[in-house]
Amino acid sequence: SAESVVEQREVGRDVHSFAAALQLVKQEDVEVVYVSQIPDQLTLRNVLEVTESGRLVVIVTSSVGSVRALEELIHLYPERERDLVRSLLAEHLLGVLHQRLLPRNGSSERILVPELLLPTPAVRAVLREGNLTQLVNLLQTSAAEGMISFDRALADFVRSGTIALTTALREAQDPEAFTRLSGR
Repeated sequence: SAESVVEQREVGRDVHSFAAALQLVKQEDVEVVYVSQIPDQLTLRNVLEVTESGRLVVIVTSSVGSVRALEELIHLYPERERDLVRSLLAEHLLGVLHQRLLPRNGSSERILVPELLLPTPAVRAVLREGNLTQLVNLLQTSAAEGMISFDRALADFVRSGTIALTTALREAQDPEAFTRLSGR
């Protein structure tokens, strides 16, 4: 809209680090923050502080799934501090979206296969407790709450003929779960 303002800060050009950029954000009237990577503990600490102030923070990672992305963030901290990080993530998380582009069956085009983890009360509790392997089960069994497991989305594309079975088997996060979901 005519009243929206987008400001960008580039690490290396405008600021010397992600952490420094986030320190500036905390001092400004910003509603949405986009962070292209979380390279270290200090950056994650600043991201969590920004979320605590009520701002929406979108983080991009190169993780192989939504649960793995959370694990990688938590493991930026030493063991003694991880309870606090998990608690803050459980409180402020709005969702984790994992996306992968895979070849469309019989075409040179690609199709986006999503995974969506939403912060249901069960997800928040599992995050706080730290048993992140349970998040995989929640993803696979919580379609009614709007969650999409990568393997379920992949199975749907295979059933519709959009993605080849060989591609899906190679890309599945859990080949056994994928096989069960796809009925193949």
